[in-house]
Amino acid sequence: MRRGSDVKYFSRHAAGPRGWIAAGVVMVLVRVPAIGQTVRTWEDAAGDVQVRRTDAGADGLVDTNLHPPADLLSYQVGAWAPSDARADLFQGVWWDAGLFMRLDLVFAGLVNPPGTMGEDELFDPFRYGASPVFGYVEIDVDADINTGGELAFPELRYQGNAGRWGGLPSGKRLARRVALDATAFDGELSTPPHVECSGEEFHLAFNGRAWEDIRIKRGNANPFFQRGEGWILTGRVFHRAHGFEAFSYACCCEGGQGRYLPRVQVQFDHDASTDRTTVSLVYPLTNEGAAAMAGDSEVEPFDGDACNQNSLGEAVDDLIFSTRNAPSWWRSDPDFPIIAGWEFKTVEEAMTPAAWEVTALTATSYLERSSGDPWYVWTDIAPNPLPRDVDGNGVVNEADKDAIAQYIIKHDGDPEYDGDGRVNERVTVIDFGPNFSVYDVNYDGRVETSDATPCSGRETVSGSCRRGKLKVKVTRGVPGATLTLRLDGNASTDCPTTLNSRGRGKAKFNDVAPGEHLVALLECERQAQARCD
Repeated sequence: MRRGSDVKYFSRHAAGPRGWIAAGVVMVLVRVPAIGQTVRTWEDAAGDVQVRRTDAGADGLVDTNLHPPADLLSYQVGAWAPSDARADLFQGVWWDAGLFMRLDLVFAGLVNPPGTMGEDELFDPFRYGASPVFGYVEIDVDADINTGGELAFPELRYQGNAGRWGGLPSGKRLARRVALDATAFDGELSTPPHVECSGEEFHLAFNGRAWEDIRIKRGNANPFFQRGEGWILTGRVFHRAHGFEAFSYACCCEGGQGRYLPRVQVQFDHDASTDRTTVSLVYPLTNEGAAAMAGDSEVEPFDGDACNQNSLGEAVDDLIFSTRNAPSWWRSDPDFPIIAGWEFKTVEEAMTPAAWEVTALTATSYLERSSGDPWYVWTDIAPNPLPRDVDGNGVVNEADKDAIAQYIIKHDGDPEYDGDGRVNERVTVIDFGPNFSVYDVNYDGRVETSDATPCSGRETVSGSCRRGKLKVKVTRGVPGATLTLRLDGNASTDCPTTLNSRGRGKAKFNDVAPGEHLVALLECERQAQARCD
């Protein structure tokens, strides 16, 4: 009899791995209806796209004018109830008792589905348009950073790249797990900062694999995703975390034993009126939802097979079953801790999407690629690391400046850290591109005293006023720097602005009285006069 999971089912597999057979009492996990429609939303600043190359030398061909990177504005997740799951998963309502989860990513402007660029795929990243989105959205369904993650390629995940933005995300949960440089990718789960262990149970992977099917809901029949169009694409882009695979009895579908790679639908929808693209994933929380989606009259018991009725609940149930029935050689494996915590959890703990933790790391593509070259040019990340906050406490202060200065003092001229090998008040990042340093705030391959300040020394400030609205522009600044604009020396008017990848930012002051006004850029000691009529 199968035991251990909080729900028991007939015939886990007819003859399972290592010769065991499971049987039990058939039950269907049913969600109790709840009042309300809880959705969790994360906001991301507009215009904060920054190019983070990962090729050797960080000089691969990228054209952000011809191929504007996707600018993430927000994302949200919650339980979802389609009006007719068989006809259209994406028409429905947010509902806490819904049998599906929905994840929405909202981007500025027109964003295209990703083309292909994997090792075994044709290099055609711009197949569906000039601005494809690549990258990974990681989902922690039990809000436990110690269960789940990526063992083989942590350098392709949020924790492996947040440091490329010159700071750490705020809060202990993420800050302590972020790679400070590429030495974190040592293949050892047990060594700090434990970058492999992110808590991710699932991820949405826009990784350059071919789509299996494309259905045009709205638009013309040409091969490009255009303004005002809506497409539904089908593929195996929703993965259970690969770190679980060596310790899972899931079988016998795509990718072999241990993998859970269901075929899912993803919608790309461009709203011409708002000029925003929403990318959505809807997926069953339970096999009851899977049956509704397929139009099946019967609900199949969980069996760990993503090629028949499949759901997030089934994938989680397999984690629980696998840990509770793990052989001794699994438990003695140094990587087993990545799944071990699921032995004491229940499926129901993962069934509240609004309680999940979600991170996003998006990318564009190089213009060309040779075998062995990296696939992605990272361009946006959420939650955003705070530039120069190198201790992850949520503020930039003297302690951060001192940490950057001490890094330079300690490693200047050290051949293990400093690529130029000279004592010159500068640490040149060795193998920049594949390698990086969180102390290299402006991502130029060098850690120097200028990284401790948000100013380039070349900033310009200008202002124009019309009908009481004073618009201020900042140029020639440090990309990614967050600066403060103040009107007429009044601290209550302080307005933060984050400079884009070109070192430009802007702000607006409303209800400004007629006459001359002084706008100051506080951190960089720059100011400008502007007159309102």
